[in-house]
Amino acid sequence: MIMLAHHRAVYGTSLVAAVVLGVSGCGTASGGGSSEARSSTTAKYSTVAAGKLTIITEYPYPPFEYNDKSGKLTGFEVDLIGAAAKILHLRPVWKNTSNYGQIFTTVSAGNADIAVGGAYGYAAKGSSSASKIASRSKIVDFGIPYYSVEKSVLVNTHTVPASVTSISGLTPKDTCGIEPGSASASWSTDHLGPQGVKFTQYQSSASMFDALVAGRLDCVAFDAAATAQLIKTNPKLVRSIQTIASGEEVTFAYAKDNKALGKAVNGAIKKTFKNGVYKKIYRKYFPTQALPTYAR
Repeated sequence: MIMLAHHRAVYGTSLVAAVVLGVSGCGTASGGGSSEARSSTTAKYSTVAAGKLTIITEYPYPPFEYNDKSGKLTGFEVDLIGAAAKILHLRPVWKNTSNYGQIFTTVSAGNADIAVGGAYGYAAKGSSSASKIASRSKIVDFGIPYYSVEKSVLVNTHTVPASVTSISGLTPKDTCGIEPGSASASWSTDHLGPQGVKFTQYQSSASMFDALVAGRLDCVAFDAAATAQLIKTNPKLVRSIQTIASGEEVTFAYAKDNKALGKAVNGAIKKTFKNGVYKKIYRKYFPTQALPTYAR
């Protein structure tokens, strides 16, 4: 396995204004700016704002980051990173951006401590995801893995015949949605392209899923964890024809000049593996999936 990055979106070059999200009474972030301006929280590592762990993401992206019925930000990574921050005696503060690719530039510029959002940190050598990550790992480093990825290929029940039960049944008549520059897009072109399917680009997973539900798309290949809710809420309109282990692993990203913080967050996550907190969080969001071997 080699170090890499993520699946969802375009690799941005300019920062957008980020909305600060309070989680569990965390309040809003203070400070920011370049990496030189980081506030020291301990003698071992620094953070953007003293006593806080500032996290940049792009959401909603269930089950990793999303708002529950009460409007509270929740999700697998929200809970896990929150648990890690607690171990480090830091208060998690979440920032939201409208462009996923910019979470990495935000961290490298010193405007957030870590980036999360179903970000790939590892993938098989030679895969499309590996080449995507090679670009991102020039500006950020990646932590230890904490979620093993599976790809689910979804189809619209009205436009794709019920007889199609695997990707081998897709044809040049079918149109699949992709997000340009994403690992899922690369996976789609690698695995669905040989079937001759046509591809239509979307700038967000939300708009792509809306198009699938509405029948403007025939298929979408995306992370199984993120598509489960879509199937649950639209059982008569969307179904999965195949789920495939991708060999990719999700993790967090941190600035290359703040390796001490990366090491600290890695250590805190490892503690959640050992003390049972990770298992509890994992079962909450992925009740039918096997616990990763590294977390057992």
